[in-house]
Amino acid sequence: MVGITAPAEVDVSRFLAEFVGNAGRKVSSSWVDPDRLKGRLTVQQLGKEADADRITRILTLLRLWDVRKATLASLGERQKRVAAFVPALASDFNLILAEEWLDMLDPWASAGLIELLREHPAAKVIVSMRPDVLAQVDRLLVLSPRGVRFDGAPSDLITIIGPATVEVETTDPGAVAALVEPLHLQIESTSEAFTIRTTEGQRLAAELALQGYPWIKAITVRTPTLDEALRSLIR
Repeated sequence: MVGITAPAEVDVSRFLAEFVGNAGRKVSSSWVDPDRLKGRLTVQQLGKEADADRITRILTLLRLWDVRKATLASLGERQKRVAAFVPALASDFNLILAEEWLDMLDPWASAGLIELLREHPAAKVIVSMRPDVLAQVDRLLVLSPRGVRFDGAPSDLITIIGPATVEVETTDPGAVAALVEPLHLQIESTSEAFTIRTTEGQRLAAELALQGYPWIKAITVRTPTLDEALRSLIR
């Protein structure tokens, strides 16, 4: 599953259109759009191409089972956005594309939708500004007005953007400083603590802890979050 994120000034729709065009004519694609749904259809009719077990699972995970016989025109806006994914999930498309509709869903619907998207054999491309959604994709594209800023796994972006931070609570700051000085690390100190920035934060913390120095009271390792990494690219 591919996730795309970009600042507001980037025309992501154009990028997706080019993506579909490059995929070739043999690719059958489904472009999720609630505005294209016909109001007279019922929720269950959206999944007419799926067998009974499959449509039951789709509607259950999307929390639409109780309104399966309701027309789309009678649904609230949030339910209609969720229902817009049903035709794609119930069919054998090779490619499913969704712009930022997923960001507008309630958490209960997002979780079920992500699970269903992962199950579907099609290639999936979703556009999102939510770090919790983008953390679950296999490949992440970060776009800017000048082109692609990043293309890779979300975990790789975190590694590239910033080092880990190791916070060492100590009774002897001078001893800690002497210990890490040969490693040429960035250090911020207070009277009782050190903050050490390093791309090998986990290793450093483990080494300090294993040595059992009596003047080390606590060690905390903090790595950048995906949200922080994305904010550093999309300003």
